[in-house]
Amino acid sequence: MFGTITLTGIGAAQIERANHASFYGVMKSFGNTSDTMPGRIAAEDAVRDHLEKSGIAWNSFWIVKARTIDTSGTKTPYKAEIDFGWD
Repeated sequence: MFGTITLTGIGAAQIERANHASFYGVMKSFGNTSDTMPGRIAAEDAVRDHLEKSGIAWNSFWIVKARTIDTSGTKTPYKAEIDFGWD
């Protein structure tokens, strides 16, 4: 199954930083740096929290994509969407 969640605040800022640091963003699985790893952790934590709060039974999940949403002119300075799948 697949889903999409929206993340705001510090986690979204970490995803934005990861996406600027590498073409692969949070999906970079080799040579992780201090810029990409916090974004990956933030995305994984957000998905894990969502699945637990939703009461969805899952054995594993994977991040498909994490992208920053432009929030120019709004109160929330950082916002990101995370696409994920779970078993």
